[in-house]
Amino acid sequence: MKNRVCSHFSFKMLLALFVCGLLFLTRPDAAVSSGPGETGAEILKFHPSARAAALGDAFSGAASGLEAVLYNPAALIRMERTEFEFSHMFWFLDTSMSSAGVGHRVGPAGVGAYVKQFRASDTRRDIFGEREGGFDIRFTQYTLAAGYPTDEEEQSVGAAVNLITETMGDESGSAFSFDFGWHYRMWDGMSSYGLVARNVGGGIKTFESEADLPREIVFGGRNQVGAFKFLWEISTSRPYGFCWRSGISARMGEYFSLRAGFKYILEPEYSAGFGVQAGGWILDYAFLPHLDLGISHRISVGARL
Repeated sequence: MKNRVCSHFSFKMLLALFVCGLLFLTRPDAAVSSGPGETGAEILKFHPSARAAALGDAFSGAASGLEAVLYNPAALIRMERTEFEFSHMFWFLDTSMSSAGVGHRVGPAGVGAYVKQFRASDTRRDIFGEREGGFDIRFTQYTLAAGYPTDEEEQSVGAAVNLITETMGDESGSAFSFDFGWHYRMWDGMSSYGLVARNVGGGIKTFESEADLPREIVFGGRNQVGAFKFLWEISTSRPYGFCWRSGISARMGEYFSLRAGFKYILEPEYSAGFGVQAGGWILDYAFLPHLDLGISHRISVGARL
């Protein structure tokens, strides 16, 4: 009974912290030097997991494995074995993003590392619009994260450190940011909740200008009913204000899952996909239609050893 009372108290305390975070990010003096709604370090806004993308990226409370490195480091303790993952996103024109990660249990703690890189090509032109040659654009993020259980088995806390580098032609810049998370899983395993403060840090200076990082406070959950999992998440962030993300997953037999997602970030976005798991191998696919830019596809391949 004592543990249940403590859990209830901690849950209420974390909700209060989330509300405080909302007030902090939406206060009138939160504007930055880059102007209203503008932030740098764009790579921090791109999440590579095909599984999460198909479910609307509503993963702050649903992360349960290696993907927790990027979504909620506190959930890294939910890993049961060593995990590997490689993801690739086929995007628009000459753009793409690739990532790779590894996670492992170390005693009661979970640790993980991830690297992801966005690449694109563009054309340099003079003041008259004449072509002067091409150049490459590279945004890279290196992340180390760890999660640790509290004195109660249901709860955990975690943190991650990110190194971000941006290169455009001959110009480059770098910055550090930090993520802090809390994760709570109900005793029966059918529901879980997460609270995350993402991209905490100063700014990044590139191309002779400086911009703040895309700070974000997120609260979300996962609720399971039979073969169905319902994911939801509300957040407030520096570039977008209030956002909603949600998804539903249906288990179809022992090896196959169907997924769909919806999120509202400035405008409605939809997603769909599937997952196949056989033995220790996992294949995930996400289909993402974009109203203005066309369709993108994400594929993730992982292993649990």
